[in-house]
Amino acid sequence: MLAIAFSIFLMVLSLYFLFVQKRLHVKPKPVIGVACGVLSGFSAGLFAVGGPPMALYFLSATEGRPSYLACMQLLFTVTGIANLSGRVINHLLHPSILPSAAVGTIFILSGGWLGGKMVSHVDIDRFCKIVYLFVGISGIAFLLQSILPA
Repeated sequence: MLAIAFSIFLMVLSLYFLFVQKRLHVKPKPVIGVACGVLSGFSAGLFAVGGPPMALYFLSATEGRPSYLACMQLLFTVTGIANLSGRVINHLLHPSILPSAAVGTIFILSGGWLGGKMVSHVDIDRFCKIVYLFVGISGIAFLLQSILPA
């Protein structure tokens, strides 16, 4: 039930930012950053989806694409290192997954490189809409994972 609620939350958040946010302006303040960080950590811990709350916050807190991308990359680097460290410490990282992890890493790095090349050709308004759209898509994907049998 909690996973379904989180999915709906992401979809509503996406729709809000796509259609309503232009009329409402929220200034990025430390308290809002902390709230988004807590929500991001909470959703990452429960659902392994921590990026969307911070993506939305960083759009309002940064000045332009390079700053936004740098913040997101730092967020994912720090959380990735923390998650990997926790798995190693708790002996949850088995050598049998290393080939799959290597293939995944190649695709992640390739996608990051390709996205970095493409993002400079997208105007800032369209860039924001793409981010909001992907937040909604992640909500839909998470909802489908939650309700469809494995």
